[in-house]
Amino acid sequence: MAPFELALPSRRGDVDQALLELDKRDAFDRTVDELIGHTDDNSCTKEVTMGIDNALASVAVTDLHVATAWYAQLFGRAGTTPMTELAEWQFPRGGWLQVYQLPERAGQGSCTLAVSDVAAVIKQLSAMGVDISQRSSDSNVKTVRVTDPDGNHIAFAEAMDSTLAQ
Repeated sequence: MAPFELALPSRRGDVDQALLELDKRDAFDRTVDELIGHTDDNSCTKEVTMGIDNALASVAVTDLHVATAWYAQLFGRAGTTPMTELAEWQFPRGGWLQVYQLPERAGQGSCTLAVSDVAAVIKQLSAMGVDISQRSSDSNVKTVRVTDPDGNHIAFAEAMDSTLAQ
């Protein structure tokens, strides 16, 4: 098909369905525009805030079974598997870490996990044979950065300042 050609639906029912979908999208767009106060020049007249309740971090891995065993040892407990290609761990004060099998993205992720005692984490990581040489500390936070078997970067951070995320 040349760039200027338009593929038309072959049956009347297909045309009606396509028009119905366009009407739904148009109605949705109008509703969103009303909510946020969009104007014709694409500016907004109302302040909009998002009600985010929690956050999930996720990292891609090559082999879910290998990764789940490593993370289970790291966290001292098995994760749950709500889907065959995903394992996850929920943390006591909120938040989750999801590990999912997607080899083409494995090793490209990073996340930071807030801990109350980074020295204890360093001791545990050392016992697991994990490289703990990437450490930093200042008056606000103490961190250790490690990589999982796929190369994803995991930071453990202990906030020394109570105004920082904990």
